[in-house]
Amino acid sequence: KEGEFKVSPYDDIFKIDGFNIAQIDLMIYNRWGEQVFKVESVPLTTGWNGIYKEQICEVAVFVYYAVVYYYDGSKEVQKGNVTLLR
Repeated sequence: KEGEFKVSPYDDIFKIDGFNIAQIDLMIYNRWGEQVFKVESVPLTTGWNGIYKEQICEVAVFVYYAVVYYYDGSKEVQKGNVTLLR
């Protein structure tokens, strides 16, 4: 595969960074399994800002699931958690 990505959790926006990326699908869930963020086929500048239903989320741990599609046709899946701090 000719590309790579990394999760950038130390910014005001939780997002995916990388190169040779054609598409990104990013989903984020709260501790009850409720999806609080979903975006598909996005530019690398798009991410989650900690807001759900126009409300700022409380400090908590969230689960993310990311599928990154590369220009060469391959894909990579990564999942983990992110802690939202204020």
